[in-house]
Amino acid sequence: MSKGGINYSNYDDHSYRYSSTSKRDNESTYLCNNFKIAGAGETTRWGTRRQSLNPGGTTPGERCPGKLIVQHGISIAKCDHPYLKVEHKCVDNREVTSAVSRGVVDNRPQLERIVPNIDSGNYLSKQGIEEVLRAFCKAENRDKNLWQNITGGNNMRKWIPDIHDNKAKRVTLKETIEKALKGYITIVQERYPALRYCKVGAIKSLPGARSQYEGHGGKFHSDYPQSVEELEPRFRPVSIIVGLNPFNFMWLHDRKSRESEKKVMTVYPGEMIMFTNHCLHAGGENYTDVEQIRLFAYLVSNESHFPSGQVTTWDWHRGDDDPLISKPSASFNTALSRKPDMDQIRLKGGRVASVGKNY
Repeated sequence: MSKGGINYSNYDDHSYRYSSTSKRDNESTYLCNNFKIAGAGETTRWGTRRQSLNPGGTTPGERCPGKLIVQHGISIAKCDHPYLKVEHKCVDNREVTSAVSRGVVDNRPQLERIVPNIDSGNYLSKQGIEEVLRAFCKAENRDKNLWQNITGGNNMRKWIPDIHDNKAKRVTLKETIEKALKGYITIVQERYPALRYCKVGAIKSLPGARSQYEGHGGKFHSDYPQSVEELEPRFRPVSIIVGLNPFNFMWLHDRKSRESEKKVMTVYPGEMIMFTNHCLHAGGENYTDVEQIRLFAYLVSNESHFPSGQVTTWDWHRGDDDPLISKPSASFNTALSRKPDMDQIRLKGGRVASVGKNY
């Protein structure tokens, strides 16, 4: 039983036993109750300690190492935050089991604004932001093709392609971005330890840029393949964006929202927004007369979950004055392939478009 009265002995389809509570770390530890059953043949079976005893009834089978940590008093609400510190062996196919078919509820916040204390961690101060912006200026001077167009950006919204290809001109900039985002990424990984893999990048909106929502014909989008919806929530991806300049961001609270419920926020320098794969969103307008640069990162539990040059836009259920969000657009496909030495790409269907990225 946790401090808040929640019983974690049965949590997320697993049976646990309480182990200990650390007053220093303000967290409790629960251990998986499952043991490997002896003599199960080629199929591994797990059960209670009694079920796993050897024929002599003296020695139990291997114990599942699964360990659940429950952090207490998290955030302003002072709520519990349970997370799996050591993965289970008793459900070897857990990552590929359909969470949807088992009715697992995704209780992660769809979007959060994080305003870190720059004195308490590796976050961007005003001086740090200026240093990163200078690094971008140097990179732009060395590489005139640094920025390319984003899908839905109407030539006014840019990103940096191929930043992970270890090209000499871009390695230093990538390292600068990784260093700048280190503290922010740590925030996410402490909350979602399964998200071990990360890719970083940058986005720029030119003065007067329209919203990406408008550029996509009045549609929000999602970044990740739909297959990640089948994962356990703790394995599903999370994206972050950190402002170097103020920028606007649009999103829906959930996938049951109406068009009148679309939201817009301004994110200020040094702040971070973190949002889940489930969050439908779009880059906002740049009302100012200056370029707006922000850094982003994708965090995933498996490298196959990284966005692969695709963005899925979502339709509205038209026919209503205030329509509900409906379903992914079947006709929009930004699976792009670049022609060598060209500033254009060709859609898989053969139609030519500007170089795009899913933000």
